Amino acid sequence: PHNVPHVLLGAGLLWFGWFGFNGGSALGANTTAAPSTSPAKRAEPNAPAPRTRQLLSSLQFWSIAAPFALGLLAQVGFLTHQIPFLEPRLGIAGAGVAVALTTTGALVARIGFGFFIDQVNQRHAASFSLSSQALALTLLLFVESPLAMYGACVLFGCSVGNLIMFPALIIQREYPAAMFATVVGMVTATTQVAFAFGPSLLGVLRDICGDYSSALVSCIAAELIGAIIVLRRPAPP
Repeated sequence: PHNVPHVLLGAGLLWFGWFGFNGGSALGANTTAAPSTSPAKRAEPNAPAPRTRQLLSSLQFWSIAAPFALGLLAQVGFLTHQIPFLEPRLGIAGAGVAVALTTTGALVARIGFGFFIDQVNQRHAASFSLSSQALALTLLLFVESPLAMYGACVLFGCSVGNLIMFPALIIQREYPAAMFATVVGMVTATTQVAFAFGPSLLGVLRDICGDYSSALVSCIAAELIGAIIVLRRPAPP
């Protein structure tokens, strides 16, 4: 019981890092999700907003929505089950430290990445983030050293905030400003529907298989599939 505050502190930091530093979140403490107003990216003022049916039939839309739906399903699912997964191996205090390290990685990477996000190909950066989380989960699945598990949690955390930030940044670059709000809203709705099922899906797999191995393998597969899809930007019609 005397270690419960460690767990609560880690969970609180994770919540703060998620909502306070996510540029694509409605609760984000910045304006990263706002559409660009530079002349090179400004759309015609009277450009028509896309219809929902048009978006849902667009490969470009799904090349953004699908990878982040898969990645966030895996991310939210793992974060929900992080304590019960790590507690048998690290103890309750060690699991609390792992959560705090995950949050620290999220905060540092989110702030650091903001300094050069406009200078990189954001689809490539998103693919790297998804792949790095898959690597972190692979390490957690196979390593036994507590130090290695802590390192894997830091690595996983480095993409926790950035995965929510990327869709808005990619949309900002690839769609005219008049379409920004509609496309972001549809992508956000799609990803939220997907990640809402993450915790329960991992729980079902854990109950069926008796441990978290199959659940983590499923998360790894989802992250890697997302990393591939996000790289494949369809040619504009």
